[in-house]
Amino acid sequence: MKILRLTISVIVIGVLFFSMPLHAGDQVPNNQGQKDECLLILKNCEMQAESLQQKINRLNEEIAKGTRVYSPDELKKLKEKLQDANRTLELLLNDKQTLGM
Repeated sequence: MKILRLTISVIVIGVLFFSMPLHAGDQVPNNQGQKDECLLILKNCEMQAESLQQKINRLNEEIAKGTRVYSPDELKKLKEKLQDANRTLELLLNDKQTLGM
């Protein structure tokens, strides 16, 4: 019985170990013709940390792809997120000026 458990454990570990490289290749980098799901629905973000300016730049790049990549509803969401990010940046800059920085 112990040999059977050991054999099954080794097989399961082997399958998991060797399938990891296969799953690593599933992540396709954002190319010109692909949606940025992280910006749209916070999916596939891979713990991205970016500055507000970087987010604004990414949103502008994605919006520029237009309807050949995004549906009209998705473009609307991206534009709303861009407006929010720009408003936040404006508020931060105004606060800096108010504080005399």
